Amino acid sequence: MTATRRPDSTSPPLDTSPDNLVNRLGPHAASALGLDLDLDEDLGRWLVASVLLGGRTREAVALDAFRRLAREGLAAPADIARAGFANVQRCLEEAGVSKSESVAAVLVRVCTALVRVHGGSVDGLAGGADGLDDLARRLSQLGTGFGKAAVLRFLTPVRERWSASRDLPTSPAVLAAGRDLGWIPATQDEEGAPASLARRASASGDVSTRDLEAALEKLGRAACLRERPDRCPLAGSCPKARHA
Repeated sequence: MTATRRPDSTSPPLDTSPDNLVNRLGPHAASALGLDLDLDEDLGRWLVASVLLGGRTREAVALDAFRRLAREGLAAPADIARAGFANVQRCLEEAGVSKSESVAAVLVRVCTALVRVHGGSVDGLAGGADGLDDLARRLSQLGTGFGKAAVLRFLTPVRERWSASRDLPTSPAVLAAGRDLGWIPATQDEEGAPASLARRASASGDVSTRDLEAALEKLGRAACLRERPDRCPLAGSCPKARHA
């Protein structure tokens, strides 16, 4: 049996603070795009970005595609619905989006439905939703291709905006990373974890909850969820890697 290696007394202190985690792994995609999710108009833009971030498209490519759409005046749902498939698909293809035809089709379908049924307002769509299931159903009904993963991706950074979405749990990856860092108690489940992360972000003073959760998602997917500290992006600052 291999003995557990204890960190040497001369080892540098672990820096697993929220700001260090976000600095090393990057902020939430909405933050990277400069979107103010307190504004209904930017919620619409975040809906567009949520579609782009799906599938096998790398985050960097999806963000570049959104910026390209924005330069063409096509970042808002109403603009995409008005522009139509060909213009949207061209922008996505130029940005290197995988399967740009299918992604453009979903974007146009979702944005057209939001404009036609809800006047282009996400707050209008969410208003009066009877709980999380009803809100998720309304979002998924915007069009084929905007399924469960896209709905969760869209709602996670805005779960506190509507009473219907406040029960949205964290993902297993976030839960695993938060537990490994000691930020989420081992006895706490996915439903209670968001409150612990909000307190941790608030105590740090410089990090938003959505940025912290996004960083934990990346950390969890890379290492914690699979119990692979050797793949931890934090390297020497990973508590498990240091004790492996």
